Amino acid sequence: MLNDAPVLLQAEPTVKSGLAVNTPKRRSSANRKKEVPHSFDVSEDYGTVRYRGKDHVLTSNQSLMMRVLHQAYLNRFPDVEKLKLLAAIENEESQVKDSWKRSPLWGTLIVSSKRRGRYRLNLPKPARVNQK
Repeated sequence: MLNDAPVLLQAEPTVKSGLAVNTPKRRSSANRKKEVPHSFDVSEDYGTVRYRGKDHVLTSNQSLMMRVLHQAYLNRFPDVEKLKLLAAIENEESQVKDSWKRSPLWGTLIVSSKRRGRYRLNLPKPARVNQK
């Protein structure tokens, strides 16, 4: 996993109000390893998602919704109606965001679609498979 903390190199003296102070030199962000912006992987049971290099353990409701969203993405029709997601967790009275409110995946991997009441995975379009 990548660490977001800057990598510290040799200290360089800096003059601050007449006093020399050693401040660490930072490696430029161009030299750091870059993470793939939309890297995504999911376990077979949809209980764990790896997104942007971080593993996220999902609740049972989240894993049911993730399965529906991922299948829609793979079928190249990524927008999923709210009612279909809520039916997957057998709770049509709830809101989709209630199942994700404590998850960092809400608003990053799982986003609202352009059409009201629909959600999708925030991933690039899947590559087409050549069929003959």
